[in-house]
Order: sequence, then structure tokens, then C-alpha cells
Amino acid sequence: MRLSFRSTVRTVPVPGKLIALAAVAAISTGMISQHSFGQAFSAGDVVVSQINYVGADPTNSVVQEIVNGDLAAGTSGNTFADLFNNPNIPGVQGTETLSEFSTANVESNAAVANLQNTINLPAPAAADTGTGLTGSFSSKSEGALMTSTNGQYLTMIGYQAPAGAIGVSNSYTPGAVPNPFPSNATTNVLYNRVVEEIGSNGSYSDGAVLNDAYSGDNARAAISVNGQQFYTVGNADGGYSNTVQSLGARYSTLGATTSTLLGTYNPTPDKYDNFRAEQIFNNTLYVAKGSGGKGIDGIFQVGTSGTLPTTSGNAITALPGLTFTAKTSNFHPFGFFFANANTLYVADEGAPTAPTTNGPGTITNSTEAGLQKWSFNSSTQQWMLDYVMTNGLDLNTLKPVSGYTYTDAAGKTETVYSAVTGLRNMTGVVNADGTVTIYAITGNTSIISGGEPDPTSLVSITDPLSAMTLSASSQYDTFSTLATSSVGDVFRGVAMAPSVPISSVPDPAALALLSFGAIGAMFLRRRGTITQ
Repeated sequence: MRLSFRSTVRTVPVPGKLIALAAVAAISTGMISQHSFGQAFSAGDVVVSQINYVGADPTNSVVQEIVNGDLAAGTSGNTFADLFNNPNIPGVQGTETLSEFSTANVESNAAVANLQNTINLPAPAAADTGTGLTGSFSSKSEGALMTSTNGQYLTMIGYQAPAGAIGVSNSYTPGAVPNPFPSNATTNVLYNRVVEEIGSNGSYSDGAVLNDAYSGDNARAAISVNGQQFYTVGNADGGYSNTVQSLGARYSTLGATTSTLLGTYNPTPDKYDNFRAEQIFNNTLYVAKGSGGKGIDGIFQVGTSGTLPTTSGNAITALPGLTFTAKTSNFHPFGFFFANANTLYVADEGAPTAPTTNGPGTITNSTEAGLQKWSFNSSTQQWMLDYVMTNGLDLNTLKPVSGYTYTDAAGKTETVYSAVTGLRNMTGVVNADGTVTIYAITGNTSIISGGEPDPTSLVSITDPLSAMTLSASSQYDTFSTLATSSVGDVFRGVAMAPSVPISSVPDPAALALLSFGAIGAMFLRRRGTITQ
């Protein structure tokens, strides 16, 4: 059952003696307007980010040709797949949804994931206007969902663009416009990148609307410590000196419109730092690169251990043993999770060869796809691969997807066959019994645009933390499929539900403005309300 909640702005009575604190909070957040879905998250649940296809821009000439052609052939229901199979459609923006699942007993390998709540995030009404965000439906690397380290917020990054807009994921931003503007750009419209922040109490707001980040390519992930600052990763157009400087690991603050490039691993002007996943562990920022034909893939540390960077010029250092030559390696890391300082789980999406014909069969893929477990060897000072978990994923096997159809060259309606190729975004939790449960989103491929719009699945697996080899017990190291997206929807990110209450007491930075807030209280005391 899908539950949706209408977003509202609430006015909340404030006791006179709390007005000073409320004024300080408003100053410290840059007057960010918060909205509420009216329902808090539950501890222990997992939340999945989902991009929904709601149609393509009807004024686009290519869209019109496809729709009219399908109607003439009597296959109007296939417009969705036919659009994405057309090389002249450079991506379509979809709406963003968060689905909260209860995962009771998943750690004991019971496939239980009960849908508790569905939250439909708002979509901007027009370019660079309005609250909310959209995501590129067909961009596999987008839609990551992250839990703040203090457990109070979820964050994700997308675009200040309307649903249905064409070519947005490769659009340029207002603050990093190439000169001359390329004649073959996917769109001439400039779009800001939006960091969306969702609180444990069900509130949401545009945490930052950035005009200088990821110009000409994908915005991929955003994570925060306490909702006051954001670390983001993504790609950019490498053909221009100003756009290439908008890629990589970046830092911004609540209410910001610009961001800071934290550093470069390969300081060359051609997209070597197109990171696509990130984590904060032990107050240290880590990022991952696993796609593209240039540079080094792997897991990287940004800045020094134990200190989160906030300025430019930080060293980005590859973790020893976790570096691979791009394009030629069998390793393609995506999301990752530190179970402790010496144990790291890495999702590998594989490098599949997309099928050229539709139907049953198997595909060719890299050998390390799946969930990798790495351990740090203190003697060699290297990260070592322990094993790769794939049991239960049925990798590389093409299977029919009910309700997912397209029009073949002969004008016949065919059911699409899709295969799981590996894993992308992921999260995890260390259990009290010494095991680790990982939740991940599958990567898929098919004849439809390399599988970009294929339905994806939320899967889980439980692994003994101390194990150095695959477990022989059926209780462990076997994936369970907990949920699969509908045709026209794609799961992209997964995170543990934020459950730490958001206090009305401002953060330490805001307390520094307490004296100013006290002055404001004299003027606000009689008003008795604040916007939440």
C-alpha cells in the first residue's frame, strides 16, 4: 500500500522565553523554510530513494515522434520503454520518492521488508524555481541516499528542474557556463543542483541550491554531519576549464548557493575525479570512483584522518590495496560501508556487456561483481580482498520482467528481459551478535538503453563480521530480495532511517549568536510564532 502525505508549512506557537533561541536558529540556518510530511521515521527501518517516470516533455519533437509512432502502431502503452531506447532522448527527469521499509528479522535471513510509509518529495515547477528536486530517471549513478552521522537527517542531491524535462543530468549550471556554449548540448537551459535534507521528524527543506556544482554532468550523492553542512560528489563536463572545476568532492553549508572543491586526486583537466559514492567514518570523509575510462578507480580518503575538510587544497589519498586502473580492471566499486576500522564492504556494479537481442540467456560481466569484503592487513599495511558475495543475486541471468514491454523493429510488443549485474548504492548495520547486515540496490541491464530504466531491487545479506572466508551456513552470505520497484520506477539509494530526535535547541555555531538572538527576542516576543 502506498501512503502519500501532502506537504505543508506549519506555524508553531513559541513560548516567549524560547523566542531568543528560535531567532538564533533562524539566523544560523540562513532562514531556510522547512516543510513537514507529518510523520517521523522509525528506528531500525531502511529508506529507499526511488525515481519515478511521470512522462516526458510533450513539447519535445523527438518525444512527439515516438508517442505518435506508438499510437499509430497501437502500442501506446510502450511509450515509456521506447523513449529510453531512443538515442535522441538524453534522459528524462522523474519525481523523487522515499519509501520506508521495516526490516524485522532480516538479520536472520528472513525476507521481510514491509512498506511502512511513502514520502513524495516535491518537484520544482520550472527551471531554478521552487522547492524540491527531481532526478534523471535513466542515470544509474544518481539518487544516492545518505544518513547524517548524528542520525537526524537524510540527504540526497538532484536538480532544480521540473519533472519530464529532457537532458537535465548533462545540463550546465548558472555558475559554471562553458564558453563558447557547445552547439550539441543536451539542453540550453541552465539548472541548479539541489541538496535535499529530510529530518527524522518528517520535515524537509532545500538544504543548499548550488549554482556551481557538477556542471554538464551528474550530481550523485550528498551527506551531512548534523544538517548544517554538506559533502557532495559527482561528475562534470571535462571539456572546459571552468566546468571541470565543478566536479569531484565538494563542501557547502546550509542555505549556500556555491560550493568548494575540496581537493583533487589526479589534478588533470579531464574528469579524473568523477566520484560517485561517499561515506563519513571516524570523522573522516571517504569517496569512491568506479566508472569512466580515465584515472584510477577505488576508495579514497579526503583530507586527514579524524578531521572533516571544509576548505580547498586537501590531499585525496587512495586506500592502499583498493586502487584499480580504470576501464581495464575487474573491480568497479560503487557504494561502501565501514563495519569497523579494519573491515570494509564494497558494492561492485560489474562491467556488463549489454545484450544486443532480447530474450532469455546470460550476459558477459566482470568477475568481481557483487558484494566484496575487504580487511586491512596491519603487517603489509594493505587492504586485502577476503571474498565476494553473490549467492542469491542470480547474476547475469536474463529474465522476463512482467509488464515491462517495448516495440521491436517489426512493430511487435515484446516483454523485456533484464539481468542483475551487481550492486550500486548500499548501507549497513553492525548487529549485536557480531554479524553485519548489508542493504543494497541492484544494478541491472537489458536491451533497453543498457538497462538504465530497468526496475531494480532492494536486497540484503548478513555476514559474520570476523569471517575471512565465505560462510558454509545457509543463514549467512546469501542475498534476499526484499522489494523490487515497479515498471516505471527505479530504486537508486538506500540508507538507515534517521531516528534521533531533532532538538529545538540550536547547534553550537548558532549559540555563538545568542546575544544577537536575545536582542531579536525583544522585537519578536509578542509575535509568538515561527515558520517551521
